[in-house]
Amino acid sequence: MKRRQFIFRSLHSAVLLSPILSMRMAEAAVTSIPKRLFCFVDAGTPYVRESDIYPTQAGAISSLPNNLSGFKGLENDMVIVSGCNFDQSDPNIGGNWHVSGMGQCLTASIAKEVGDKNGNHTGPSIDFLVAKSLNVPLHVCNVSNKDRKHMRNRPCASSSGTRVDFILPHIAPYDAWNNIFGSLPPTNNQSSNLLNQLKADKSILDATLEDLTRFGTQLTGNEKIKLDIHLDAIRQAEKSIQRDMDLAGQSTTSCRRLSAPNGNGDQSNSAVDVMLVPQRSKAHFDILFAGFACQLIGASTLTLGYSGEDDEYSYLWVSGMPKFSDFHNRVWHAGEDKWTENKLAASWQWGEFAKFCHRLKQTPEGNSTMLDNFLCYGTSHFGKHHTTTNVPQITCGNAQGALQTGRYIKLQTPKPHCQMLTSVAHIMGVPIAGMGQSPNCGTL
Repeated sequence: MKRRQFIFRSLHSAVLLSPILSMRMAEAAVTSIPKRLFCFVDAGTPYVRESDIYPTQAGAISSLPNNLSGFKGLENDMVIVSGCNFDQSDPNIGGNWHVSGMGQCLTASIAKEVGDKNGNHTGPSIDFLVAKSLNVPLHVCNVSNKDRKHMRNRPCASSSGTRVDFILPHIAPYDAWNNIFGSLPPTNNQSSNLLNQLKADKSILDATLEDLTRFGTQLTGNEKIKLDIHLDAIRQAEKSIQRDMDLAGQSTTSCRRLSAPNGNGDQSNSAVDVMLVPQRSKAHFDILFAGFACQLIGASTLTLGYSGEDDEYSYLWVSGMPKFSDFHNRVWHAGEDKWTENKLAASWQWGEFAKFCHRLKQTPEGNSTMLDNFLCYGTSHFGKHHTTTNVPQITCGNAQGALQTGRYIKLQTPKPHCQMLTSVAHIMGVPIAGMGQSPNCGTL
C-alpha cells in the first residue's frame, strides 16, 4: 500500500478495516501487532492410553498421536506437555472429578460439590487474569446442547479485585456475535440492530462499501490477501449465525460486548438439538476468528461442553461412530472396551481446536502470520480415564517469539497444573507468581 496514511470516512469502517494496515504499520514501526490469547477446553474427554494424546518420545515433535492428528502441519508451532496434575487433595470434592476438573482447568482452584453436584465458584481464570492485566476485551463462549449445573457460572474475579463475580459463556452464536460486534459505531444508513441485519441477510460490511472500494484499490501483495481473508472471515461468521438461527431459532438472551473484563455477564439457554453441536462449534470459531482479525477481542476461551457428564453429545456427526443411547457412560466410562469410539470422539474435539490454529497460520499479519502473534492454549478437565492426573497441555503459536515451539516436554516428576497456567501468563507478558490455591507455585 502507498505509504501515506489512508483516511477512513467513517469510524465504523476504521474499526473493521484498520487492522489490515497492521503489516504496513509494523514495517514502519508505527505500532506493534497485539499479542493475543486463546484458550480451548474440550468436553471432558478422558483418554484411554497415553499414546492417544502424547507423542512416543520427548523432544522435537516428529509425529502426532491420534487425538491430535488434526494438527498435522503445525508440529513446529506446537508444545505438548505431559505430567501436569490437578489438585485432588481436598476431601470435600466428593469424588466428582467432573466438578473439580471443570473448576480447576483454567483457575487452578478446587471446585467442590454444592448440592445436586453443582460446583461452587472458583476463579480468577487465566484468560481473565491476562485480559485484565493487558486491558484487552475478553470473550467467553461455550458449545453445549443444554444449560448445565456443573460450573455453569464461569469463574473470574471482578475488576476491583475485591470480590468474585462471573462471566458466563455465550452459548447461542448470535449472542457471541453481538458481544463482540454489537458496539461498532453506528452509521446513518445502517441499523444498529445486528439481529435485524442478519435476518435481512445484510452484513456489517455494508456500511463500509464506500471506504472498502477506495481501500481495496490501494492495497498490494500480502495486504490485499489479508483483506480478502478478513472480509471472508466476517461473512463466514455471519452466515454461520444465520444458519444457526434457521436451525435452532432466535436466541432469547441479551448480551453486550465487554469493553474490558469486568466480571459481568448473563446467559440462559434452553435445550438444543444435539446434532447442532458441530454447527455451533463452527459458528463460534468463525466468530472468534473474525473478532480476533478485527482486533475487537484480545483474549478468549471456548469450551466444547461444561463438565462433560451431562452434555448429551452423541458424536453421530463423526464418521464411523455407532449410535449410543448414553455416550458418557457407554463410551467415556468404558475405557479400553470402547477405545476406538473414544479416539473418534476425542480426535473430533481436538480437531476443532486444530482447525482454528490452521486458520491463524494461513493468515498473514505483520511480517509473519496471525498464529505467530498468538498463544493458543488447550487443555481438558480429565486426564487418563476419568482422573485428573496427567491432564493434556497443548499450545500452538509462539506469542511473538516468547515460546520455543516444536517440542514435546515429558515431565519426569509430576507438576501441579497451576505451574502450567502460570507459565501461560508469563508467556503473555503477565509475570504472576502463581495461580489459584497456589499463589506462589511458579512456572514450569
